[in-house]
Amino acid sequence: MMASVVLLAVLVLCVSFPARSQDVRPHQEYVDKGYCTYTYVVPPGSRTGSFSPPRVEEQLAETKEETAYLKDQVHLLTSLVETLLSQQSDLTSRVGSLSAEQSEEKVRSAQLEQNLTQELQELETRLQTQCCERLVPGDVISTTAAALPSEPVSAVAPRTKSSESTAFGISISSTATELGHGTEYKPKPVPSGERDLLGGSGSVSRKNSRCATREHEMFGSTD
Repeated sequence: MMASVVLLAVLVLCVSFPARSQDVRPHQEYVDKGYCTYTYVVPPGSRTGSFSPPRVEEQLAETKEETAYLKDQVHLLTSLVETLLSQQSDLTSRVGSLSAEQSEEKVRSAQLEQNLTQELQELETRLQTQCCERLVPGDVISTTAAALPSEPVSAVAPRTKSSESTAFGISISSTATELGHGTEYKPKPVPSGERDLLGGSGSVSRKNSRCATREHEMFGSTD
């Protein structure tokens, strides 16, 4: 009986000492690692399960406020991203419509240029045809021929000294021949100064005729 009581006491002591060491070791390890340790003073008869360390409620309140602020920021960023996406879609549709309008304008410009070129070619062809119809060679020749006056050949000849002297001699010789004289009359050459004073081949021929008339009167009086 006594032996059993002693054995039971030894077992209780052996079990109680390691339990104390286990309770102290985790606390010491936390202190060595730098964790905050709290010493709780539990009044007798109170329950330790509902007890919370100091400032935990304040930390929870701050955490809730920060979480609400972050949620607001996330909501704001989400709305901003949605707005940007909608604007991007609007810009994309606008760019597509502008590209389509530009393509249509290019086609319209090309067609207008082609039409203008064709009209210019037709107008040029029409003008060339009208000019060709107006400029007929026969009409030009007939009009020019009708406008020319009927004058002696001597009046049409160019006014040069050699031609004037030649015409002068031919007219006198022909006049003398027509008068019936056997010998051809050769007048004296006219000086260059007097020949320059003559008005033209027509005036020379008229003066030649007057001289021939006077010579006829002279020759007729001698015969």
